[in-house]
Amino acid sequence: MIPEGYTIEDIKKREQIIRDFYREWKEKNPSQRKFNLSLKEYINIRMVSIVETSEHAAKSYLSTLAVLQLDSSVL
Repeated sequence: MIPEGYTIEDIKKREQIIRDFYREWKEKNPSQRKFNLSLKEYINIRMVSIVETSEHAAKSYLSTLAVLQLDSSVL
């Protein structure tokens, strides 16, 4: 379950959820890239992006949910 609050503890838990998600995603996607349907080309998911995303997206519940959609075909 993803915490919805804004306490430091909630943010830290969401940050860990995002980092765990990325770790699993990287295992399944060793090339670390995703096809972007809008751009019609691959985009590279870099470690810098992962760190920044986990720190920023963890600040809100909805942003955390958005990150967890990385594998959806919407990109």
